[in-house]
Amino acid sequence: WANRQHPERVEFWFHEMKDEFNAGETAVRPGLDSYITRLHAWSLAGSPEMASQVIKEMVAQYEDGNLEKKPSTFQFNAVLRACLRSRRENSAEMAESGLRQMIHFHETGQFNCPPDLHSFNSVLVAYANSRLPQAGAKAMSLLQELKEMSIAPNFHTYTEVMTAIIRSGDPRGEQWLRQLLGELHKNDDRFWSGRETEKNFRRLFRSLELNGFGQIHALAKEIKIL
Repeated sequence: WANRQHPERVEFWFHEMKDEFNAGETAVRPGLDSYITRLHAWSLAGSPEMASQVIKEMVAQYEDGNLEKKPSTFQFNAVLRACLRSRRENSAEMAESGLRQMIHFHETGQFNCPPDLHSFNSVLVAYANSRLPQAGAKAMSLLQELKEMSIAPNFHTYTEVMTAIIRSGDPRGEQWLRQLLGELHKNDDRFWSGRETEKNFRRLFRSLELNGFGQIHALAKEIKIL
């Protein structure tokens, strides 16, 4: 039910299990996998509120001694993906707010949830899809931030940063794009070996075509050289 995006069915069966456990059926005690399945279901459904609620329940269950682990990076990333999939006008801001919470929780020792590349990429996709005027600047700032955290960006990261720049129409966009293309030229064959490379190239060209960005033909030529 989770993969079919029917979170309400997942919730129904979870509470059925919980009720049976509370009635004395100790063999059906909800465990970590049950909570992760619920989290996955709400993340796929694009409901950051419900995904966050599951995280809170996991924390409470851990503190009561009913779960063996606290939520970690993987679980918090599910909330970021829920923000991205919500397709709301403020989904990018919501995703970045979630990222900031992860950083705070990790730095204060509340949770072992250091943001990883998936965390940043989720926020970058949200900004690229937002078409907000500040999306390009936000994406450039996030790229710099992940580098400072010693997280190595992949081509998907660069694709989303460049897409955010192109769609935002920021007057600094052409300068930023040429800077990013220069960085990409320095990468070796291993950088380009990912399964999503062709898909990312198509996304970039599509963004250039639809947004008529600056020196479109020159930029497209530089991308093709990559």
